[in-house]
Amino acid sequence: MKPSFDIPENRPAAVFFAAALTLATFSILPISLAGVDMSNNPAEYVRVRSFAGASEASPKPSPSPRTPRGLRAFSAPAALDAPPFASKLAVPASPEIVEAPPEFLSGGADAGNFSFGEAPGEAFANAAFELSELDSVPRLLKAARIKYPPKLYRRGVEGEARLLVEIDEGGRVQVLGVESCTDPLFAEAARAAASEFLYESPTKGGEKVRARFVLPVPFKISELK
Repeated sequence: MKPSFDIPENRPAAVFFAAALTLATFSILPISLAGVDMSNNPAEYVRVRSFAGASEASPKPSPSPRTPRGLRAFSAPAALDAPPFASKLAVPASPEIVEAPPEFLSGGADAGNFSFGEAPGEAFANAAFELSELDSVPRLLKAARIKYPPKLYRRGVEGEARLLVEIDEGGRVQVLGVESCTDPLFAEAARAAASEFLYESPTKGGEKVRARFVLPVPFKISELK
């Protein structure tokens, strides 16, 4: 025997109630979606925004200018190091350093045969004995070094200076003048050296006297080499 059910006779009321329930359900759904927190799962949202921002931020590269036909494009040369500052004023060259000319000795301590010349009597104001009037020719005890004039040495010039000198009782030399010279520079060098010469005291009759004579000073480069 099949069970039997009582079917309500008011069916329109049931249909209306079902429709109202469905409408209420769909009305509540948008409100529940609006309350969802997107920060819990922002992956898709961030990806879309980042892509959109990148498209707006980076501009399209401008096309490179084309070189006209027939012309070649050259790259700019690398910057060269600037030369050091140089003054426009001419800097004088440093003076040439020339090796000092050699010095030589005129005579020696044992030069008994030193060449003398007779001095004219009128060349001296004070009376002095001639070499021929002395007991013996005074011997050179101390010779000074004579400096060859640099200018004449570089040019290879040789010559001689003849000095008028007087020896006092102690053998010291006083240059009274220049009798002759081949170049004034030779005379200057000879005078500077002769004033330092020292001779034996000239004697006459065993007594010390003053003597006068001509002192020749030769300058020869060939004898220096």
